[in-house]
Amino acid sequence: MIRILIVLLGFWCLISCKPVSIANKVNSFIGTGGYVQAYPGDSVSYDSIRNKPAIYPFGGLTYPGAVVPFGMVHLSPDCNTQGFDWSADYHYCGDDRGGLSNNRSDPDMIDQISTFPLSTECYCDFNQTAAEKAGFDPMEIFFKGMAYRMMWKIYWDIKKDKLELETSNPLAYKLLKVFNLTTDYMYNREILADEKGVIYQLRKTSVLWAFEDFEYQKEGLKSVTDILNNSSLNLNVSGFNASKLTIYQIADV
Repeated sequence: MIRILIVLLGFWCLISCKPVSIANKVNSFIGTGGYVQAYPGDSVSYDSIRNKPAIYPFGGLTYPGAVVPFGMVHLSPDCNTQGFDWSADYHYCGDDRGGLSNNRSDPDMIDQISTFPLSTECYCDFNQTAAEKAGFDPMEIFFKGMAYRMMWKIYWDIKKDKLELETSNPLAYKLLKVFNLTTDYMYNREILADEKGVIYQLRKTSVLWAFEDFEYQKEGLKSVTDILNNSSLNLNVSGFNASKLTIYQIADV
């Protein structure tokens, strides 16, 4: 009799338990968190990489979707335009997604760029006349496009062995040069309050693209350089007045 009661009690416990979906306990983006900050000579272990900025060199090597065996080709979204593994969306990138392409199933994806069709939102024409007719300053639009890593089909008014247009705009050409100089730092983007600018950070160096005149404050002493005009500001400052349409490199002291 006791055995029967035990069996019945066990059966009742089983049917009364709330069903649990194992899938709900799985993080579908596990492995896509980017990289661990590491420097030459660092002793890297699982304990040493916890809670560190997502930069380099481990992590982000898992595509969070239907996959194929290693080395085979699959269609996947493409993530921004800089850095290691960017063209396969192995690192979840939020709003920086640029399009879709056929990618090989491993993290070394840049050699697959020949199959990369950009989406219209990412790859667009710069139309100076249309901007002026709409009441916007073309330089502000071009500056913001560079700051947000937009890929213009035509760089505005740039000669110097680039494109032959009717006029030459020295500032637009300087912006392109600065963009190329700072592209390695353009990770971990933060859009400042009221969209006064955007700032990117890599290790101990930041690059600020200022959209407005404002006072920028940052904890700790910093060395600030106006890289657009190639001039140094006051060194060892915790804050400074950023000027509109200017690009700054900010380094820890």
